[in-house]
Amino acid sequence: MVVPVGGNSESYAKQVVRQFRDAGFMADLSDDQGATLNKKIRSAQLAQYNYILVVGDKERESGTVNVRSRQGKQLGRRPTDDVLTSLTLLRDTRSNLDEF
Repeated sequence: MVVPVGGNSESYAKQVVRQFRDAGFMADLSDDQGATLNKKIRSAQLAQYNYILVVGDKERESGTVNVRSRQGKQLGRRPTDDVLTSLTLLRDTRSNLDEF
């Protein structure tokens, strides 16, 4: 699940979703405009998304995403390509680790 922080970052969030889908991953965009960031993240956790990618202005400027696990553990801001590489490795090795 890709969660945009504000309206300005929604286009970058759509770009990230497209990147992940092109790489063969299921990715959705949290488009609930009226919800707070915490509510969007909580909804993604309850929907059982393994990873939640939060994007805002800082992430857009640097080409990164802020990664959180389903358990709420913050894995930090990472380049989008590095996240794709790590998730591809986890998928291909069928690992169930929540860190990469």
